Amino acid sequence: MHTHSASQPGPDEAGQPGAVARGRLPRAAGVTAGAAWPIDLLVYAIAAALWGVPGEFSFFNPLTIVVMVAGGVAIAAVGLAVLARLTRRPVPIFVAVAGVVTLLSLGLPFQAMAGMMPGVPAATTATGVTMIVLHLLTGGIIAGGLPALARR
Repeated sequence: MHTHSASQPGPDEAGQPGAVARGRLPRAAGVTAGAAWPIDLLVYAIAAALWGVPGEFSFFNPLTIVVMVAGGVAIAAVGLAVLARLTRRPVPIFVAVAGVVTLLSLGLPFQAMAGMMPGVPAATTATGVTMIVLHLLTGGIIAGGLPALARR
């Protein structure tokens, strides 16, 4: 039996598992970023109070955290929009890619702790661990929150 392609639901159509409403992505991105950066700043404040984070590693500060979260969420939203346009089930693919990207992003804290960032002193273990926790928190919030908020 041949089915006409017009009767096939598109990747964005209601009822499609994992469907994403691309029109909801800007708001979803705003809410996701609005959830991530305050949580990250709270963790940063606790680490600063308990362990003197960031120590001599001045690159790691509240402004950098907010900017990096906003940039990460924006890039993730564009990626989810592209996947929603090109695939029938963008959410599982997005979550998998977000997990991989989050794990790859851990290279930055490890480079910081190893003193491999030119012109910047090595981060203390407390600063590095705090950065790792923030990367994992933000990655988790993006991977879970962004597609959940953008679904139909």
